[in-house]
Amino acid sequence: MIHTCHLDLRDARTTNEIIGRSGSGDLLPVLNADIGGADTAGIIGARSNAELADRKNPHPVGWRMYEYTWKTVFLHSLVGRAQGLGSSIFGLTAQDALFEVSFPGLTPPQISEALREINSSAFYLRFNQGRYYASLDPSVNIALAKLRRGLDQSAVDALLDATARKVVTSEVSPFDIVADVTAPEHILILI
Repeated sequence: MIHTCHLDLRDARTTNEIIGRSGSGDLLPVLNADIGGADTAGIIGARSNAELADRKNPHPVGWRMYEYTWKTVFLHSLVGRAQGLGSSIFGLTAQDALFEVSFPGLTPPQISEALREINSSAFYLRFNQGRYYASLDPSVNIALAKLRRGLDQSAVDALLDATARKVVTSEVSPFDIVADVTAPEHILILI
């Protein structure tokens, strides 16, 4: 059986046909950023958010559960967009997503997990009024992702160390302050 999620949206011809016929060319950035399309390799990081989620929490058998689930949400956002959530054909409910994506080896609880991840990882996919859908409005996840990518762990650690040294000083404390202690033997007891 072929599900909606089995369509290969990384194939440019398939994507052009679907997007062209539905008149949804403005949703191509959504496809490339959140689901994975023919031009995803050209975005920063060269991976979609669904692909990153699949790598972070891989399916035991290797099914791309986040990509499959998010792709189904995206495809259900191509029609009824003018009316938005006022249209009965725009977006899909969690129950519909479970029915459309689940198959032997990819269970409803795994689909539910992929749907929950939309709120924290997707840039353009949304859950509102009981339905999942793709939106052209970026979410706060875009800003957070840019901040996370710009952070260097060693710079964060250095800032935390410097801040801790400013807060805890010998002038503020009646105790002797010993910095950079990683083991008990690093402290020399002065009596």
